[in-house]
Amino acid sequence: ASFAEGLSENQLYYVRSFVENLAGIGYGQVLSFTTNNFYEIGETGPSGGFIFYNKLDTVDGWNFLEMYTTDIGGLSDWSANDSFIPTQLGIGTGTSNSNQIVQFGPSDVNAATICVNFEINGISDWFLPSRNELLEIRNNLHLNGIGFLSPNQIYWSSSQDDTFPENAWSVQMNNEDINQSVSYLKSSQFKIRPIRRF
Repeated sequence: ASFAEGLSENQLYYVRSFVENLAGIGYGQVLSFTTNNFYEIGETGPSGGFIFYNKLDTVDGWNFLEMYTTDIGGLSDWSANDSFIPTQLGIGTGTSNSNQIVQFGPSDVNAATICVNFEINGISDWFLPSRNELLEIRNNLHLNGIGFLSPNQIYWSSSQDDTFPENAWSVQMNNEDINQSVSYLKSSQFKIRPIRRF
């Protein structure tokens, strides 16, 4: 196998194989492909938000995480449900976390439901970021002055604190060199910022 280098993003290319031997040259079928866009951290994504994470593989069907341009919903609680809701901390888990909160939580308006119900310009696949996704937002965008995040404000993640099910994880958007992830009561009122993956 060989890999083509130096190709442009979002461009249609045609390829054709051939073999040359003593009998002459034989040609294969003409094939075409279109290259994908590759987004760098901080660039504007397809829905107008900010790219804060990229990965080279398409495991689970996505390469990039994009954060919306502004906070939505004002201040919100995490959920009125203080019981255990199965969530995870890792990158790539925010969408399943948000769906779990909506499914198992009561019908209150909370951070996850606000994000899941958010739609702008026909794009409706938003969700509340997991704790590690929110830390990536802080580290890759906020600390570089990108994303219009409210300085020193606390934002909800979609990750519950498994040790204390009445709590969930949050991240404070400040510039200090210490871990900014703190567990608070789910009834606390914090800011929210939806993200999407593609």
